[in-house]
Amino acid sequence: MIGNDIVDLRDPENQTIARHPRFDARVFAPDERAMLDEGADGERMRSMLWAAKESAYKFLRRSIPGLVFSPPKYVVRLSSLVAASVEAAGRRVPVRFDACEDYVHCIARDPRMAAEEIIARIVPVAGGQESVVVRLAAIAALAEVLGEDPESLRIERNERIPTLTRRGRAVPGTLSLSHHGRFAAFAWTSRGCAEVVGAIHDGVSGALPPAAVSSFRCRGRRDPGKSPRS
Repeated sequence: MIGNDIVDLRDPENQTIARHPRFDARVFAPDERAMLDEGADGERMRSMLWAAKESAYKFLRRSIPGLVFSPPKYVVRLSSLVAASVEAAGRRVPVRFDACEDYVHCIARDPRMAAEEIIARIVPVAGGQESVVVRLAAIAALAEVLGEDPESLRIERNERIPTLTRRGRAVPGTLSLSHHGRFAAFAWTSRGCAEVVGAIHDGVSGALPPAAVSSFRCRGRRDPGKSPRS
């Protein structure tokens, strides 16, 4: 299983002046609020925590029917500047961050799953077509991985959970979509295609180019070891 979320750090709603005074109390657990109060870059950390909660919810709702997203009950425990776990519904979900000055992207995944089994991409969007753009980007990349004509693939929703289908039948694997502000992102995994994804990362001739299996990198990306929020 997999879940992902992206936050545009430059979106107006992320600015302190635009946030409701009680936002933190309604969204974050006491330990998280303490972390925000102590941190040097509260806005960036706030976005990381939110993205982690959303990603974990998208991950867990696939196996827990009727799961409700109550943000304070999804407690984020940071283990490093690029990794954390989210405790919710009696589970602990590992998450990883990819962040720069423009966005925070978070992916939640099964701990038994190798990173090489995940295909993810971040794409810039404009004009209010975020949902369309992320679906087209996902179909284009996954069609190449699967060796399919993009016209044969569709993304359908069942109880708000996206599913990749091929000629009307579900493709084994899990797909997660997200968008916010100027960015959209998807993450997909299928153990049935693990050998294909492994070949991509090993640089085998004829495999999908690296840009198609890694996240979009914005300019000015910070080194994770030096950024207070990466």
